[in-house]
Amino acid sequence: MADLIDVHSHFLADRFVAEAIAAGHTLPDGMPAWPTWDAETHRRLMDRWGIARSILSISSPGVHFGDPRRACELSRHVNDVGAATATGRADRFGHFASLPLPDVDASVAEAVRALDELDSDGIAVLSSAAGRYLGDERYVPLWAEIDRRDAVVFVHPTSSRHAEELALGRPRSMMEFFFDSACAAADLVFAGALARFPRVRWLFSHCGGTLPVLADRLDLSGPSFWAAPPSSRVSSTSSPRSGGTAPDRRSRVSSRHSGRPSAPITWFTAATTASHPLPAWTPSSSRSTRLARRWATRER
Repeated sequence: MADLIDVHSHFLADRFVAEAIAAGHTLPDGMPAWPTWDAETHRRLMDRWGIARSILSISSPGVHFGDPRRACELSRHVNDVGAATATGRADRFGHFASLPLPDVDASVAEAVRALDELDSDGIAVLSSAAGRYLGDERYVPLWAEIDRRDAVVFVHPTSSRHAEELALGRPRSMMEFFFDSACAAADLVFAGALARFPRVRWLFSHCGGTLPVLADRLDLSGPSFWAAPPSSRVSSTSSPRSGGTAPDRRSRVSSRHSGRPSAPITWFTAATTASHPLPAWTPSSSRSTRLARRWATRER
């Protein structure tokens, strides 16, 4: 069997589907119906395509349907189901834990439980939640906790606000997902979150969406955002990183960021789409690399 690990691999729990439908997600993200899932069928599919291990996660629309308490309960449930599946066949399955974002306090608590008690391989988040993208300063406590643990964050797209109008009656996963992924990635860079929390190991599905196509354009525009960052962005005066010694936790599914001081768009594009450890950051005369060095040494 080929030594392939599928980090973008979804599962379903009956309660998750039932609560999503009850909340109005009868056609999830514009798709014609909910799929079905079971671990044995998934395993046979893996065998057919030479996949050694799948890291399971819940996809869009996520677990938060407007009621914070129910979102917390549902995230615990799907994480328990995912972890049980992974534990039952640890040689074939792993698990990324879902969080009840945008509830940050509850998400920190569930992330700690999943990593410490369920032995999850990392955390899965959606590209946006209730209109908040991942660079929002309210997410600082979450990234600080994950950074302290040197853990993986798997980012999957979702329907942004007004996505239904933009999709023109087509499934949002056809095109809109890819733009939301790029928005989330760019927001992390421009907000300074990647530089502030360098030990978070990011995995973006779908090669970062439209990010590779837009990378050069974002590089050109980026310095103006550093010069005048929006007030709702992570800054050097935000809440301090959590203290204490980071647990000696190394994920089984992602290479480390190699201690780079910053993550400009061009490097971040490679880092989040690479399927192998990144090479050393070698000198280059390219415009993008010159900008990257400038951003890496710039005072935030």
